[in-house]
Amino acid sequence: MNAGAEGTQKPDDIAGLGGWLSLVGVGLFIRTIQTVGLALNSKVSSHNQFLFGAFAVGLICLNFLFYSKKRFFPPCFIIYLLVSVADTLYPRPSSALVPNIVGAIIWIWYAVLSDRVKATFTR
Repeated sequence: MNAGAEGTQKPDDIAGLGGWLSLVGVGLFIRTIQTVGLALNSKVSSHNQFLFGAFAVGLICLNFLFYSKKRFFPPCFIIYLLVSVADTLYPRPSSALVPNIVGAIIWIWYAVLSDRVKATFTR
């Protein structure tokens, strides 16, 4: 990484899917594969299969926004994180609630404040 005279990075140096954004990309890809698998699983009830299918379509769209660096990715990612937290509340809170809330807070904070996110998702 190149640093400017004052020790700050130039926007061109931080634009791209590197750094912490690479973790977001890997996580989105893995979650999409898992969700598509659950949606296609014949042992899942039809109601849950529909929900997994809808969630899988949303994740596929989110992957498209991420890898094509669309400016709509950060707000859509935040909505996805909030829906994921809400999903752990239905039909009753599960043991994954606290980790999901903590993860959502961290990634929402990153999506809102990161210079890399602001420099990358501009299309």
